[in-house]
Amino acid sequence: MSFWMQISSWINYGVTIILLAALGIAVWMFMQYFSIKGNYPVTDDLIGQIGSVKKDCSPHQRGKVYVAGAYWDAICEHGSLRVGEDIKVIRVEEKFLVVAKVDLIGNQDNKS
Repeated sequence: MSFWMQISSWINYGVTIILLAALGIAVWMFMQYFSIKGNYPVTDDLIGQIGSVKKDCSPHQRGKVYVAGAYWDAICEHGSLRVGEDIKVIRVEEKFLVVAKVDLIGNQDNKS
């Protein structure tokens, strides 16, 4: 083999190693991102916390709420809740929160 062909082979090997390393890092980052999503335990510490609705919910349809710096699956205790409404965590179920609407003062509004 000539000198230039040997250099070309080493360049190909180097580029292949770099691409494989980049792919490995991308897969690792993807796995880290999606594994973090479900690692927050639903605990009784959330009871009484105030948050906001991010996806509409009702007593029979799960939605999303933002409480204590994280997004949670939730159902509402009474009526239905729309995106942007303020909520209070009433109780914690195994995998989701049960919430109720609160007015701007922070009082629970069970009239819905």
